[in-house]
Amino acid sequence: WRLVTAMFLHVDLLHIAFNSYALLAFGPQVERPYGRLRFLLMYFLSGLAGSALSFLLSPYPSVGASGAIFGLVGVMGAYLYRYRDRLATGRARLINILSVVAYNLFYGFVVPHVDNWAHIGGLVAGLTLGWFLAPRYQVFRPDPLCAPRVIDRSAPLQWLQGIGLVGLGVALALLGGFLRWGG
Repeated sequence: WRLVTAMFLHVDLLHIAFNSYALLAFGPQVERPYGRLRFLLMYFLSGLAGSALSFLLSPYPSVGASGAIFGLVGVMGAYLYRYRDRLATGRARLINILSVVAYNLFYGFVVPHVDNWAHIGGLVAGLTLGWFLAPRYQVFRPDPLCAPRVIDRSAPLQWLQGIGLVGLGVALALLGGFLRWGG
């Protein structure tokens, strides 16, 4: 239960403030193209993956939503990479995301008590989920007099592949953590 609840707990008000700002900055960018269901699923699974990798590789307990938020950053990175040639500002936004990730990981390695393992776990899960759960848009015009319609042609198998990969990663990290820490 600690792996799930960790993403909803914070050390202090400043910790909540930084994570709230990051969620406000990246959340709508992810929810808009992916929708509420995928957003919630990716947020939760990224947070779980961040907690699992932290459990495996860090000797300290971890709290905070930053693993889940890094997951959203990863989702956005995968989306921008997939559609980089179709979005007007796709390449510039992708470079911006890479800069945010690089800065935050550097900061996490320099400043004590920042759980970069949770960040990396969430980021990798977000990249994976963002790639497999990305909407596959199709534009069609059934009648020349009607406005074009855009529909999402994502297949359930794509969703299962992405969720399965992240689930496997979480399971392996948990198994490794239990073997490393003895339970």
